[in-house]
Amino acid sequence: MSAQEIWSGGSRWPGSGDAVLRHPNGSIDIRAYAAIAHRQRAAALTSLLSSAVRPIRDVWAAITVRRVHRRAATGKPCG
Repeated sequence: MSAQEIWSGGSRWPGSGDAVLRHPNGSIDIRAYAAIAHRQRAAALTSLLSSAVRPIRDVWAAITVRRVHRRAATGKPCG
Protein backbone atom coordinates (compact mmCIF):
# COMPACT_ATOMS: atom_id res chain seq x y z
CA MET A 1 0.00 0.00 0.00
CA SER A 2 1.42 3.38 -0.98
CA ALA A 3 1.74 6.31 1.36
CA GLN A 4 -0.81 8.25 -0.67
CA GLU A 5 -3.39 5.50 -0.17
CA ILE A 6 -2.72 5.49 3.57
CA TRP A 7 -2.97 9.27 3.79
CA SER A 8 -6.11 9.58 1.67
CA GLY A 9 -7.74 6.79 3.65
CA GLY A 10 -7.42 8.87 6.80
CA SER A 11 -5.26 6.39 8.70
CA ARG A 12 -2.02 7.65 10.18
CA TRP A 13 1.03 6.12 11.67
CA PRO A 14 0.39 5.50 15.37
CA GLY A 15 1.59 8.38 17.49
CA SER A 16 1.93 10.84 14.65
CA GLY A 17 -0.35 13.84 14.85
CA ASP A 18 1.02 15.34 11.64
CA ALA A 19 -0.46 15.03 8.18
CA VAL A 20 2.67 13.65 6.55
CA LEU A 21 2.67 11.11 3.72
CA ARG A 22 4.31 8.01 5.12
CA HIS A 23 5.21 4.48 4.11
CA PRO A 24 3.61 1.61 6.00
CA ASN A 25 6.80 1.34 8.07
CA GLY A 26 6.41 4.96 9.26
CA SER A 27 9.14 6.58 7.19
CA ILE A 28 8.31 9.70 5.20
CA ASP A 29 7.45 8.98 1.56
CA ILE A 30 9.75 11.33 -0.35
CA ARG A 31 8.66 9.85 -3.69
CA ALA A 32 5.04 10.90 -3.03
CA TYR A 33 6.14 14.48 -2.36
CA ALA A 34 8.28 14.46 -5.52
CA ALA A 35 5.29 13.28 -7.57
CA ILE A 36 3.12 16.05 -6.09
CA ALA A 37 5.80 18.65 -6.85
CA HIS A 38 6.16 17.43 -10.45
CA ARG A 39 2.39 17.60 -11.00
CA GLN A 40 2.25 21.12 -9.57
CA ARG A 41 5.19 22.25 -11.71
CA ALA A 42 3.60 20.78 -14.84
CA ALA A 43 0.31 22.52 -14.04
CA ALA A 44 2.10 25.83 -13.48
CA LEU A 45 4.01 25.52 -16.78
CA THR A 46 0.82 24.64 -18.66
CA SER A 47 -0.93 27.66 -17.19
CA LEU A 48 2.01 29.93 -18.01
CA LEU A 49 2.21 28.72 -21.59
CA SER A 50 -1.51 29.03 -22.21
CA SER A 51 -1.57 32.56 -20.80
CA ALA A 52 1.44 33.48 -22.96
CA VAL A 53 -0.01 31.94 -26.13
CA ARG A 54 -3.49 33.49 -25.78
CA PRO A 55 -2.42 37.09 -26.67
CA ILE A 56 -0.33 35.85 -29.60
CA ARG A 57 -3.30 33.85 -30.88
CA ASP A 58 -5.57 36.91 -30.49
CA VAL A 59 -3.16 39.09 -32.47
CA TRP A 60 -2.86 36.45 -35.19
CA ALA A 61 -6.66 36.20 -35.41
CA ALA A 62 -6.95 39.98 -35.72
CA ILE A 63 -4.35 40.04 -38.50
CA THR A 64 -6.12 37.21 -40.33
CA VAL A 65 -9.52 38.90 -40.07
CA ARG A 66 -8.08 42.19 -41.32
CA ARG A 67 -6.37 40.41 -44.22
CA VAL A 68 -9.57 38.60 -45.22
CA HIS A 69 -11.59 41.82 -45.09
CA ARG A 70 -8.99 43.67 -47.14
CA ARG A 71 -8.99 40.93 -49.81
CA ALA A 72 -12.78 40.87 -49.88
CA ALA A 73 -12.86 44.65 -50.39
CA THR A 74 -10.38 44.51 -53.28
CA GLY A 75 -11.98 41.47 -54.91
CA LYS A 76 -8.83 39.32 -54.72
CA PRO A 77 -9.36 35.61 -54.02
CA CYS A 78 -8.33 34.35 -50.58
CA GLY A 79 -5.49 31.90 -50.44
